[in-house]
Amino acid sequence: MQLELVFPIIFTILKKIEAKVSKYLPFIIMFILSIISTLYFYKVYKDGNITITYYDTFARAFSYILGSTLAIYHVTIGKILPLRFKKPLLITIFFTYLIALITLFITIPSTSKYFALSMIISTLITLRLIEYGVVLFKKNVNISNKLIKFISDISYDIFI
Repeated sequence: MQLELVFPIIFTILKKIEAKVSKYLPFIIMFILSIISTLYFYKVYKDGNITITYYDTFARAFSYILGSTLAIYHVTIGKILPLRFKKPLLITIFFTYLIALITLFITIPSTSKYFALSMIISTLITLRLIEYGVVLFKKNVNISNKLIKFISDISYDIFI
């Protein structure tokens, strides 16, 4: 809840910076913040237990900041996704990312020494899935797209 109250304020500030200084500066700021917050998350995890890491607002902010960085990049600079590939290959890569994410969720327990690293990797894979989903499935509506849209629609409710 703390992050949900803070991010609209950050977003407003970034929009003012974009309007008055440079359209690229918000991305640069968020990119630097994402690196700092990810390193902080990893340090807190290594120094304490997973419970403290999970509930520490600043430690968990890395996923929000990385997501915001991707959104700002996507809107301001362009798509990260290499569109030079054929759509079937892009869809294959999308589902490969999805399988990798599910595999991480199933195989790395919270007691593993690799858990913090798996959380960071899971966040990065999720960002790639979002990028692929936005670019690949924007206008097409079929069974897999409906499934992706359904999961996206309920993910916020599950998060809460």
